[in-house]
Amino acid sequence: MAGRVLRVGQVGVGGRGNRIMASVLQSENMELTCIQDVDEKAVARALQKHPCQMCSSFEEMLASDVDAVLLILPNFLHESFTVQAAKAGKHVFVEKPIANRLDEAGRMIAACEEHEVLLAVGHSDRHRGRCRVLSKLVQDGALGELCGFQACNSHDNAKRSDKRWKTDPKVTPCVPLMQLGIHQIDTLRSFFGDVASVFSHHAKMSSQFDMIDSTHSMIRFESGVTGSLACYYVVPGTKVLNLYGVGGRAVAHDDHIEVLKEGASKPEVIDGSEEDDPPGDVRMLTAFADAVLNGSEFPTDGMVGAKALAVLWAAVYSAERGREVTLEETLEHYGATYLMEV
Repeated sequence: MAGRVLRVGQVGVGGRGNRIMASVLQSENMELTCIQDVDEKAVARALQKHPCQMCSSFEEMLASDVDAVLLILPNFLHESFTVQAAKAGKHVFVEKPIANRLDEAGRMIAACEEHEVLLAVGHSDRHRGRCRVLSKLVQDGALGELCGFQACNSHDNAKRSDKRWKTDPKVTPCVPLMQLGIHQIDTLRSFFGDVASVFSHHAKMSSQFDMIDSTHSMIRFESGVTGSLACYYVVPGTKVLNLYGVGGRAVAHDDHIEVLKEGASKPEVIDGSEEDDPPGDVRMLTAFADAVLNGSEFPTDGMVGAKALAVLWAAVYSAERGREVTLEETLEHYGATYLMEV
């Protein structure tokens, strides 16, 4: 496929889908040929921005000449759409998390492997400026031997009156971790590797919805690095990611990172926004197209997405048991043996 652009169809063009579509149009190695959505108003808005074929169904899209599909859908739809696409021989980009449950993720991975198509999971944070700066600090050893981290993601969706799938635990289990914490889990795994154990406490603070809206997790990596991840659906927007090493620390505030090294009198301030040209979503989608067209490695394939999901379910299992749980016993408990072999 080298030497041409990737022809893609996108399912879901409202909300996050609108932002993904804008990023596709900025990419130099992708061509958006068709879209599909059950929301007619979202489709109409999308077609105003980029006239293209409108498919009346997913089956119609799969019957077209697209090389790949972008699935910007609620989590509980990821498995069925991915498996259909794989059977049709289409490469798949699916929004994070890979799925709600580990068995669903396993079937998605198996279907894509069977039909020899790429499964890419849209963990967008690691492509963005702030995380790229932090990643380079880790890789360069700028903070010395790393010993800990603090991470927090929050917004206050649980206070809103229009209950949607993102605030319904029946279709989105452990909502704060599934919708917010999964970002940090994937990014932390990209820094520190595989997780050894998790000790987590979950709570319900808001009376508006019947859902867990606050989670606090202590995560220990096999490397020995240990830190905390807090996720809230009842706190105004917050995104914290701080790294601590024996030779310095990095504190991220929005797009700028303060790096204080051992012996320095004041921190160095790095502007993460300078790493956002092109924007993270554009980088991510360009990397997906390059992986399909040229065989390059996509950093968050199905297995990587499933491993991040496993950490989330370790937190759920820990909260249920009231104790620290290892990843190994978590995988055994949920029957995710396919992740024990890699």
